[in-house]
Amino acid sequence: MAPRMQEPLYRSRPGGFDLAPASMPEAQRINEFIHASHGLSNSFLVSTPEGRVVINTGMGFEAPVHKRNFDAVDASPTRYILLTQAHVDHVGGVDLFREEGTEVVAREGNWAYQEEDARVRRARSGRSFFAFAGAIRAASGRSADRPPGPPPVQSMPRPTRTFDAFDAFELGGRRFELVATPGGETTESMVVWLPQHRILFAGNVFGALWGHIPNLVTIRGDRYRDALQVVDTIDRVLALEPELVLYGHHQPIEGAASIREELLRLRGAVLHVHDRTVEYMNAGKDVYTAMREIRLPDELEVGEGYGMVRWDVRAIWETYLGWFHQRSTTELYATPPEAVHGDLAELAGGAQALAVRAREKLDAGAAVEALHLVETALHADPGHTPSLDVAIEAHRKLETESDNFWLSSWLRHQLEGLSARRAEASPGSAAADPIRIPDLAKPVLTDLQRRILDATAEACPDFEEEEALLQEAVARTGLSDFGDEGFRSRLRVWLEAIREDDNASPVGRIGVRNDIVRYLVARLRVEDVIKRHPEILDEEIREPIIVIGLPRSGTTHLVNLISADRRLRSMPYWESREPVPIPGEGPGHDGVDPRFQRCQREWERMDAMLPLLRAMHPMAPDHVHEEIELQALDFSSYVLEWVAYVPRLRDAYLSWDQGVGYAYLKKVLKVLQWHHGRDRWVLKSPQHLEQILPLKQTFPDATFAVTARDPVSVIASTLTMEAYASRIRCKEVRLERIAGYWSDRIETLLRRCVRDRDALPADRSLDVLFHEFMADDVAMVERIYDLAGLPMTDAARAQLEAYMASHPRGKHGRLAYDLAGDFGVDVAALRERFAFYYERFPVRLEDH
Repeated sequence: MAPRMQEPLYRSRPGGFDLAPASMPEAQRINEFIHASHGLSNSFLVSTPEGRVVINTGMGFEAPVHKRNFDAVDASPTRYILLTQAHVDHVGGVDLFREEGTEVVAREGNWAYQEEDARVRRARSGRSFFAFAGAIRAASGRSADRPPGPPPVQSMPRPTRTFDAFDAFELGGRRFELVATPGGETTESMVVWLPQHRILFAGNVFGALWGHIPNLVTIRGDRYRDALQVVDTIDRVLALEPELVLYGHHQPIEGAASIREELLRLRGAVLHVHDRTVEYMNAGKDVYTAMREIRLPDELEVGEGYGMVRWDVRAIWETYLGWFHQRSTTELYATPPEAVHGDLAELAGGAQALAVRAREKLDAGAAVEALHLVETALHADPGHTPSLDVAIEAHRKLETESDNFWLSSWLRHQLEGLSARRAEASPGSAAADPIRIPDLAKPVLTDLQRRILDATAEACPDFEEEEALLQEAVARTGLSDFGDEGFRSRLRVWLEAIREDDNASPVGRIGVRNDIVRYLVARLRVEDVIKRHPEILDEEIREPIIVIGLPRSGTTHLVNLISADRRLRSMPYWESREPVPIPGEGPGHDGVDPRFQRCQREWERMDAMLPLLRAMHPMAPDHVHEEIELQALDFSSYVLEWVAYVPRLRDAYLSWDQGVGYAYLKKVLKVLQWHHGRDRWVLKSPQHLEQILPLKQTFPDATFAVTARDPVSVIASTLTMEAYASRIRCKEVRLERIAGYWSDRIETLLRRCVRDRDALPADRSLDVLFHEFMADDVAMVERIYDLAGLPMTDAARAQLEAYMASHPRGKHGRLAYDLAGDFGVDVAALRERFAFYYERFPVRLEDH
């Protein structure tokens, strides 16, 4: 066996899920004459005394970000635009960068490829949408982040200068060599070589991700690439002996020796897959056997985060032998296999019989075989709920096992579709029958929940010293200025309260500790960005719309509905978790920022661990969230009460002067606004119910929407959610304590609300009764807009209605609540307890 090379770099680099549109607030300095602006494909600026050279320009909607970043560094004329390939994420911004006399240089065939792409654009874009839906959503809502004027269109530039194998020019004393790489991600690709500096601009020549097996054909659909041409292209780059590679995605790769080892490993991997596939073909073995059996030896380990070995096996096979695999005569005719699925289902005893066998396959670990069976069943009976359930679970299992961008994106896309079908299924489905949780008191754990609890059983997170937590945040960021030190006394109360919670499980304690460190990290970054850009404090938060209301009273739906109006600025969950981007990653953009990707992965882990949580309180990354997360950076929020039993914190929090906490909230909102530009906010938090006076003082020109609902319904939902989550974050589920704590806590919220409600300005505040809001959502929003002086335009109404159509109530199922049966709560006595609230707010009583 050949000696093992250095550890592959792909393990320590970002992956496909970290790809995101351009969002950096400033260019990244590579050296004294090269700068980068990251996006769906990186754009680079090379400065010379005689003008500048731009290498790749991103998508059309990204180009303003790239150009702004580059103009701030070097505003000299753009003499050359070099296109390493013809994909849309390289050529889309050319028209914005092109000036009079700019040469657009590319390989021969670049224009022909663009023409081909345009010819089948509708098909290819439709087949790619499942993977890039987030980026497309972000692109459609970026007007606030662009310079004034209409959004740029996607360029389709015809190069003014082309070459076959090699071209070169000099500008300002710098020599640029253009080398053909026909085995790149497109057959007309090239690399840009600066021989004086041994720097290579590689584009995506080896695929989107450095150190990963390339896609010889993508599952979205493209022309096949030849594996031996890929090897030849690697050889051409090896011959250059680069010391720095500036790649199409993520950060540069440095060091001649490291680059050489990486390329030799990649070369060996591609050649191994090619040669083994040819061996299997010549031995008369079928393609599925080859896909199952061909593996890379350890010394040729490369990533499979974008391409996959088994996909390349099939691509090589079909490159040589074509689409006819000689497995069945039916391959030669236009009748697909699913034409007889109904017959097969009937002969098997119906969809139910297939679903039973599929369940057995799934339980035995054969998820793909289970899918074969339920796909047959679902062609016969598209609404068969047991088959849909197996299909959903099989896709979930496969998705948890996948680290590949394309595969995971496809599986998630399928899960969305299957879940929607399941919700719309015939009576008896999840949409028709409320979900009952029968094991709140004595949970029956899933295998995943049991594994998580077992794996953390010996963990003992430390909450003894605040200094250790502060230093951990300092180590993570390299920053040390936390700003006003007043937060430390509040942090100490948090830590004391957590130490007193004797029922917290290791999982619960780990989660709380991680949150505290995350808040400290975010606080450091807030102070750092303000120190570097003091003009942030000059931002004005003008006339926000603030939703105030009980948890579970429609606040989430109301704020998300209003936020669908693109004239307004809101804070999605992913941004609330990391309000300031890591330097070099740029500010947030809904659905695509690297912070979104991290939040998405965290949410998916939580969703897998507690799958019914989404039916109670949707917390997907793009959902608009509460600003209590921002106040937590100052440790002035009540957010800790939701994840731990901390009466000490509750009592201290209720005694604190919250003017300090709300002033800090406004400061962080200014940071978020400075990154994005839009200045009319939609905010919401149940905490505001008991802090109306400091809220009004902090935002004196706000419009306030106060939601109101039967407190009994709110308590039923809150207790159920807290009890369900307790199976993971607590050693035991103590229903009586949960019921007592949250009944008292909600009473406090409501008593303070009733006490202070009339302090809100009558001409800019509205009571939003839950039953009226549910009867006509958009009409209620229009009433709020009237108070806020915001016209309801046709475009805004269309955006709200589109949100309503894609987010029906109960989209993720409905929970059944039983206060008396589950928690021993006397509903009549509870209603008497809240008589003060019913007298103030004419809410409709709900059955329980």
